[in-house]
Amino acid sequence: MDFIRKNIKIIGLIGCAILIIANFLPFISGTARVGSVKETESVSLMHEEIRTMGIIAIVVEAILLLLVAKNKRKLAIIPVALILFFIIACRSVFSGESIDIGLGSAKIGYGIGFYAMIIGCILCLAFSFIKGNDGEKASTESK
Repeated sequence: MDFIRKNIKIIGLIGCAILIIANFLPFISGTARVGSVKETESVSLMHEEIRTMGIIAIVVEAILLLLVAKNKRKLAIIPVALILFFIIACRSVFSGESIDIGLGSAKIGYGIGFYAMIIGCILCLAFSFIKGNDGEKASTESK
């Protein structure tokens, strides 16, 4: 736990980097099966049809990165909450159930970008809630 407390700011910065990279990774994947033919397509948040959502996510993540860099723990909770709301909204809109499409079936799943966003949010929440040893180190050095 002492290692985490000493490096909590780095953990928060890594979480922000993971969140930003996750926008470019496959977020949602769809698989359609018609007879013996199977087609799969993955879409990131920077796909041309949903690029606006991706740009909004990147702006929120950039604000979060600035808050983490300036060590504003309590304010960093707000962008993380917005990102978590976005993830929950995507989860409720795109269910993983099979859909009958007439001649076959289609299934919508989540890609590595979805799970990377969850991991990034967990790391940023850890930054927000775990106090670092930065203040203790400065006070012991001045004595």
